[in-house]
Amino acid sequence: MAKIQNISEIHPTLGFTEFDILEKYRKSFNESELGKLHSVFPFECMAKAAGLSDRRLGRRNIFSPSAKIALMVLKAYTGFSDRQLVEHLNGNIHYQIFCGIMIPPSLPITNFKIVSSIRNEIASRLDIDSFQEILASHWKPYLDNLHVCMTDATCYESHMRFPTDMKLLWESLEWLYRHICRHCRELGIRRPRNKYRNVVESYLSYCKKRKRRASRTRMLKRRMIKLLEKLLSQRDGIHNEYGAKVNNIQIDGISFIEHLSFKAFNEGIRLKDCIRMQQKLMNVRVRCVAADSIYANNANRKFCTKYGISTSFVRKGRAAKDEPLRKVLRSELSKERTTRLEGSFGTQKQHYSLSRIKARNRKTEILWIFFGIHTANAILMIEKIRNKTAKAA
Repeated sequence: MAKIQNISEIHPTLGFTEFDILEKYRKSFNESELGKLHSVFPFECMAKAAGLSDRRLGRRNIFSPSAKIALMVLKAYTGFSDRQLVEHLNGNIHYQIFCGIMIPPSLPITNFKIVSSIRNEIASRLDIDSFQEILASHWKPYLDNLHVCMTDATCYESHMRFPTDMKLLWESLEWLYRHICRHCRELGIRRPRNKYRNVVESYLSYCKKRKRRASRTRMLKRRMIKLLEKLLSQRDGIHNEYGAKVNNIQIDGISFIEHLSFKAFNEGIRLKDCIRMQQKLMNVRVRCVAADSIYANNANRKFCTKYGISTSFVRKGRAAKDEPLRKVLRSELSKERTTRLEGSFGTQKQHYSLSRIKARNRKTEILWIFFGIHTANAILMIEKIRNKTAKAA
């Protein structure tokens, strides 16, 4: 018998009345916010788009493909660490129903690194465009004002230590030297000469000493800093990563990632791409655009004028006859963008683990950002679906 079973497999075997409690748990789950959050996501379609599948050979996976996606949403929703998430998953029946598994109390999950393993697996397969197209088509029936596009950019900071001790300085040297060696190996060229080996011996000798004189510490710091400067000059193109910058569009309060980069970029030149992306996702022509003043360059103004798109930009030149009406529209668009779009950035960072992202590499950081943004979206979709259903009734 498997230690952990999918609920869909174990449920048909529960034919006795004493097991009706599972149905009561399922009913309470469906009525809770967690159950409504689960109903908002098309987990199976997302797992299929990511190319996740059950292994036919080898040890059976604890989590099914759709359960892996659900686990990433659950992490973004709760804000728990990997260890805390596994501990709560073992003891919370609603969390287990959310992931579609049943964990016996006598055989809990003990390996909390399984969360990191799943995160790395999905991160290597994540295609933001295909995932967002699935979410957009699933949420589109419940959205209004599809012709209004709001866009802005923000930075999601990485969680990192400040360089205040010898250990961090050493880790920087070790990381940089390892990458130089890897690139030289891939390019088939000789490694550049430096004093890395000598500094390694000095650092190991320094670490073994119980009492470290201040003069020795200063001397070793100078040597390490000098080596770091040399390695940086040898590894052209290396730059410090302080976090990903993301340009978002927002449709009726729901945010989508238009462009994500770890390098600085000017979001002002991306307005055309934002409009085209919204029209592709929603299949509706954009007629109104709300954006920050950095987007109000001449090229964007001409583009919007050419296609009859109203904007929130301050007018240049002479006022038209209908200027009072345009002024009211600009004011409303600016107010909506300020309160809803910029407000969503704060919500994502404060409540969905995007204030200081503790990812180890770029792929997992992108995954972290994706699920944080769209988990925040899903909470808003619960209310939209409820309102649409009430109106239809």
